[in-house]
Amino acid sequence: MNNQIKVVFLKEIRETLKDRKFIISTIINIMIFTVMGFCIDYSLSSGNSFVAGLIIILYPSFSMWLLSFPLILEKFMNVKLVNGFQSLLILPITLRDIWFGKIAAIFVLSYPSTALIAIILAAAYYLTVGLNPFLTIPLTIWILILITGPLLIMVYNSIASWIILKFSNPRIIDILLYISIFIFIFVFISCGTLSNLFSILHLTYWTLIIGGIFILGIITSIIYQLITNLKRENVIT
Repeated sequence: MNNQIKVVFLKEIRETLKDRKFIISTIINIMIFTVMGFCIDYSLSSGNSFVAGLIIILYPSFSMWLLSFPLILEKFMNVKLVNGFQSLLILPITLRDIWFGKIAAIFVLSYPSTALIAIILAAAYYLTVGLNPFLTIPLTIWILILITGPLLIMVYNSIASWIILKFSNPRIIDILLYISIFIFIFVFISCGTLSNLFSILHLTYWTLIIGGIFILGIITSIIYQLITNLKRENVIT
């Protein structure tokens, strides 16, 4: 991280941590997912531990999206609407550095609560289902929860931020919101079918993790190149 990126990164972190709305929304986010996790787990028997395990996998990523999406809106869309990038771009700093600093800040601001929710839901799993998640849930699943899931959310954030910078239509943020909600609903509803498909194809969790990270890496590289080649005129309305 060069000095220009570091300046943007620290600036975004400080501004957000001073915002009481972010602190309150983070606390509410953690409380809601904790209560939801306990309530759903209490309604399950040990025979339905698959659903309880699925909650541990999906809820932390969903929580991270709920926290990071408003930050994408605030640090990219709102700044663009008020011509905030114009004052930044007159400084000796590139658009790529501004983008990278903001994205890195969003990750640091949203990931800790995601990891905390995963730990809380694991405790709920143990208390209600009666199985120790650290013994019954494989290491590969924890990698999906704590690494692959958050990386997937950050790739989505990278794509969303580029779209916001590239295009000026104010309806873009609504489209991005609807698409992300649809994806989460589809994954939750289709989890059983997807699990059977993985079994038929003889895919292991390690295959999914390595393949998923590889695909996410390719997508991130493409987005990075798109951001690098983005013209300043696109972000100045």
